[in-house]
Amino acid sequence: SGRQAVNGVFDQMGYHLNAAQINQLLPAIRRFAENWKRSPKDYELVAIYDELCGESALRARG
Repeated sequence: SGRQAVNGVFDQMGYHLNAAQINQLLPAIRRFAENWKRSPKDYELVAIYDELCGESALRARG
C-alpha cells in the first residue's frame, strides 16, 4: 500500500514515522506525484516531511 511504501522509504532514510505522520504525509506526496508526474526524490520527501512534520515530530519523539 501507499502507507507501507512511504514508511519504508522514510525508514531507509532514518525517519521512523508513526501512523499519524504517515497519514499526514501521504496526501502531500500524492499531490506531488500528480503535479510533477513522477515520484518525489529523497530530498523532496525530506522537504515535504520538514514542512508538515518537522519541529513537532522531533519534539514528539524526544
